[in-house]
Amino acid sequence: MQIPYWCILSLPHPSGCGFLLDKITYAIKEKEEYMETRVAVMSIIVENNDTVEELNALLHKHGEYIIGRMGIPYRKRGISIISIALDAPQDTIAALSGKVGSLPGISVKTAYSGVKSNE
Repeated sequence: MQIPYWCILSLPHPSGCGFLLDKITYAIKEKEEYMETRVAVMSIIVENNDTVEELNALLHKHGEYIIGRMGIPYRKRGISIISIALDAPQDTIAALSGKVGSLPGISVKTAYSGVKSNE
């Protein structure tokens, strides 16, 4: 259901437009429920331990999409290797990958499965 922006902007006080607001809320919830998700694996190499807190905060923020996580400290080289399995909308995975990759001293690559779901 497409509602023009001018219609939303011109709405009177919410108490007088319950029907339209209910329709908008329903449409948003319906879209979220049927959003297609992808299964992906994100591979992260941490070369700068100063950014680990920021990395963990990002991963915690997206925790609802994380299926599993494995971290391996490679002390001989002074790096950490992290693999994260995700089931999320493709744009969410791409956004997370971009944010993680923008952290200094961190490299990330993401591989997507062909498996898609509308659940």
